[in-house]
Amino acid sequence: MNAVVTLGREALIRRLNPHLATLVSFEEVTRMRPIHWQELLTPRRFDVVAKLVYARARLQGRGKDWATEAYREHLRVWSGFVERDGSGKDTFDKFQDAFDTVIDTIASRGFDAAVSVLPIGLSGGLIDGSHRAAACIATQQDAWAVDLAHDGGDYSAEHFRTMGLSEDYLDAMAVACAQRHPPGLPVSGRIKTPHSGRESAERVWRSCIPQTGSLLRLWTSKSDSAALS
Repeated sequence: MNAVVTLGREALIRRLNPHLATLVSFEEVTRMRPIHWQELLTPRRFDVVAKLVYARARLQGRGKDWATEAYREHLRVWSGFVERDGSGKDTFDKFQDAFDTVIDTIASRGFDAAVSVLPIGLSGGLIDGSHRAAACIATQQDAWAVDLAHDGGDYSAEHFRTMGLSEDYLDAMAVACAQRHPPGLPVSGRIKTPHSGRESAERVWRSCIPQTGSLLRLWTSKSDSAALS
């Protein structure tokens, strides 16, 4: 996957979430480019981490209860389980069913650029498509992207904290993300919900990389996401 492909305006719109057409003015011709799966994880889109935790747990068949809880909770504080893009998702079950399909499809077939592309904003982060991005990261599948003269919101860890997502979830998700090499998330081990009485996510992170301190602060500071590789 190393070519650059041009798309006409209508072909591009068919591959994007329809609501973006109300926000962005598209050029008559847009370049579609390959994007490595590691580039899809950025500090501005901490929601991708919650989805990545769930996708990994589903694929590996372990830790899914905690991962589902984290995925559900981040959606609850973010949107109240209502997708305002006309997709009809208005319950957690609908979000989960749709995401399961995305995960399974990308795991078995890869990212299909004939169906969709990931829009990347001026800051270099996702504008839309966080579920697809998380599935690509979980399966280590590269994707296809288009660069748009628009920017999505800043959905950093600080944003989710401000909206009311517990720091216990924030820290646990961040540490689980950081410990993704070798593949596998420790959601069934020492990183669990706070009431488990296990070692805290902060101490786990400090024991892994003592000189760095809190991974959550690393994310909220908008440091280079390569630090998480």
